[in-house]
Amino acid sequence: MELQSASHDEALDFKGRLADKKSTGGWKGCCYVLANEIFDRIAFFAILANLVTYMTSVLHENTAEAATNINNWVGTIYMVTLLGAFLADAFWGRYRTILTMAAVYILGLILLTVSSSLKSLRPLPCQPASRNETCNPASKQQRAFFFVALYLVAVGSGCMKPCVSSFGADQFDEKDSSEIKKKASFFNWWFWGIHAGQLVAVTVLVYIQDNVGWSWGFGIPTVLMVISVLTLLYGTPNYRYQKPHGSPLTTIVKVIASAISKWHMAIPTDKATKPISFLDRAAFARESGRKPGDAKKPWDLCSQAQVEETKVFVRILPMWFGTLLFSTAVAQNPTLFVKQGSTLENSIHGKFKIPPASMLLFTNLTVLFSMPLYDRLFVPSVRKITGHPRGITMLQRMGIGMFITVASMLAGGLVETKRLKVARVFPHSKPLPMTIFWLLPQYILLGLAEVFTYSGQIEFFYDQAPAAMRSLGAALQLTTLAGGSFLSSILITVVNRVTGPSHPWIQHNLNQGHLNFFYWLLAALNVANIGVFVPLAIWFKYKDNEVLLPPSSRV
Repeated sequence: MELQSASHDEALDFKGRLADKKSTGGWKGCCYVLANEIFDRIAFFAILANLVTYMTSVLHENTAEAATNINNWVGTIYMVTLLGAFLADAFWGRYRTILTMAAVYILGLILLTVSSSLKSLRPLPCQPASRNETCNPASKQQRAFFFVALYLVAVGSGCMKPCVSSFGADQFDEKDSSEIKKKASFFNWWFWGIHAGQLVAVTVLVYIQDNVGWSWGFGIPTVLMVISVLTLLYGTPNYRYQKPHGSPLTTIVKVIASAISKWHMAIPTDKATKPISFLDRAAFARESGRKPGDAKKPWDLCSQAQVEETKVFVRILPMWFGTLLFSTAVAQNPTLFVKQGSTLENSIHGKFKIPPASMLLFTNLTVLFSMPLYDRLFVPSVRKITGHPRGITMLQRMGIGMFITVASMLAGGLVETKRLKVARVFPHSKPLPMTIFWLLPQYILLGLAEVFTYSGQIEFFYDQAPAAMRSLGAALQLTTLAGGSFLSSILITVVNRVTGPSHPWIQHNLNQGHLNFFYWLLAALNVANIGVFVPLAIWFKYKDNEVLLPPSSRV
């Protein structure tokens, strides 16, 4: 007999039965997923936040090389999210994909800990006597071991990412009005959890890396990642599970290929659906040119549902491109921001020294304080005016964050101009007689930008993707970070080639470069990007579930 409290979205419990909403899912299920994510974020950001310091001080890479390597690594992490989404949707489901890729992730962390622990796997320590002296770089074998470990972390972490956020959202039935509001709140708290984990990483673990040792600094994240997996396993009976529905990537390619192969076919105007009516050809059979006995090509004909799902997916792609430069600005947070801080006075009252990478905590604190205010004050207040369930649309939220991003880059450039003036007056001072807290505006503004744009992205790409493409939608949001990281690498390389070789903007010794010009270039590019994004956001048509609330329900 069918349960009256059964989930309406065909979710199953861990025994394969129709999930009972009273005993599975909701906050009772997603709380374990959130806890898993927090432990995972502590482990991940403990590696990322201080990686530029490890690469420059231990592996003896120069600043531009280290920033490029980190951007490429981060880009790889977010690019393989597509692989994770494919495996989850086509074969394993989200839960099994998370557990499988967590094993790869942990293996990479173990090897990274070994790399930092054994003297034979890292170059000898070195302190340059002058600013023009360089240290011997790591050998090919040492670099190979380190980067194999690092990219195992990339594959494991990247494949997990879209599955974990989607698995958490799966705990809410989108056909139940009471759970729809909870899911919208879930995405806000999900983003809050990411920054809660990051806060612990950039304070406690970065301090351990700088003051106790790198082997401890990498070993503790390994243990935390194991705890993350155990937490997820503990909640197994409480989850709602969605069956794999096949790869959405295959569906998209099939529809596009079928439509292109029938480009010359005329279809009745009353049968075409806008927008992107060209894809409707994929749902029409060929009537001419086929001989009796010819085998029917498996990709020749698609269902109308497949065509409509592909259309929805294609429509959100412009928003992907529209957020790339935001992600490029965010990519400076764990790289050039940290190197900028490493040149400044970081002691507090001459006693405690704050590691440069720990300045990221101010981005985290901004998010941790702002997100509850956004969720509990901003949204209800604006909802009374607009009648929109979210207060403002997801794209409006993302656009506001983009404006704040421009302010962050402008602030970074102004502070760097001040820092360079101090460096000219005190050319031999290390650190410079300028407090690291001058960097606060750029960190805080970037955190505020993430509250709007990054959190809005997470919800937009999940919510606007077709139901059968939710993992792919989550992966698509994460690949904006990949695109931003790769674009940052390209910009650094191009800028240094155009402005060098004698006076490149980004030098190993920042006092001899013009990092301020690079920040202002990013600000200008983001202004131009806003000019493109705003019209796209105005013209975008949301799915049918984006409706206004009646006045009586706006409180």
